[in-house]
Amino acid sequence: MMRITLIASLIIAIPAAAYASENYDLRYAPGIGGADMSAPYESGWVVQTPIYRYRGSIHHDSHQQISLSPLGAPAGSLANVTIDNKITVEAAGVLARLSYMSNTQFMGAQVGFTALLPILRKKTTVAVGRVDNQITPAGLDALDPIVRAAATQRAQGIASVNTNSSTGLGDLELAPMLRWATDNSQWMFVPAIVLPTGKYDENKAANPGSGNFYTFRPLIQYSYIGDGWDIGARASLAINSRNKDTHFRTGNYFNTDLALMKTVSEEWRVGVAGYAVVQTTEDSRSETPTDPAVLARQNLTFGNKGHVYGLGLQFAYLQGGGDYLVDGRILQEFGAKDRPEGTTFVLNLTKPF
Repeated sequence: MMRITLIASLIIAIPAAAYASENYDLRYAPGIGGADMSAPYESGWVVQTPIYRYRGSIHHDSHQQISLSPLGAPAGSLANVTIDNKITVEAAGVLARLSYMSNTQFMGAQVGFTALLPILRKKTTVAVGRVDNQITPAGLDALDPIVRAAATQRAQGIASVNTNSSTGLGDLELAPMLRWATDNSQWMFVPAIVLPTGKYDENKAANPGSGNFYTFRPLIQYSYIGDGWDIGARASLAINSRNKDTHFRTGNYFNTDLALMKTVSEEWRVGVAGYAVVQTTEDSRSETPTDPAVLARQNLTFGNKGHVYGLGLQFAYLQGGGDYLVDGRILQEFGAKDRPEGTTFVLNLTKPF
């Protein structure tokens, strides 16, 4: 009689044996900054309603060690199994922002405030792909299909735990704003804090809220409006506290958005846009979760720092010299490490009052 036993301490890192940031979430939408970055923030209210869509995927190898005890096999026979998993991450929603710029001065800057409350649908899908194994000692090739079937069944069970979608309000962002301006340029400093107000379930891989933790994200933005050319640039650093529900602390992230626009008529501008996402510190975990569903996602190899870059085309339509601005862009990611790689689409309406 043949018996195959799965060792309790096998490595079952799905969706990722080596990913960076918890569930690949950033609390920042790379590519969100475009032509609006070079629009002057005059006194008064401004409403922005970016429609955001992202879809990316990443392949990871998970590893299982299976103890084999067939009749007549040498003691300690093992199968080391490698399973290729494809993880697809999707996010879509409206990132509604309300801002106000006053005439009050502080350190030579206009003072204002801004708030963002996203409505999001996130989805994570994990698919089990190629299965390879190496059985030791040699000569147990007849067990190969049985080993593959046992490992695949275990992997598919974990993959199903990490496949879900969820829709709801995301995490609230609040920040003061400081604006220094000249005739054709402006600097802005926006030290934002993101609160864990969004819908979140630690047993799910995809949630509108990122988790039970806080993020401090200081941001600097520069814009220049020249003779037929506009430039916008934004840089921020996200500093995260520890997720109290999963004991996971996502490493800090540097984000930058860039936009270069050429005026082609009184209303229309076209150009290029790009972004970079670079993790500056490693992820960590203070203790091992006890929930099996959480553990299936959190059994990780730490010490990773993810990064990815995006580049694409954009357009902008300015009505009435500033009545409203519509801008859009599509960016393709490249150079990803320990992060998904995909496509970002943004369509944004900016309306001052």
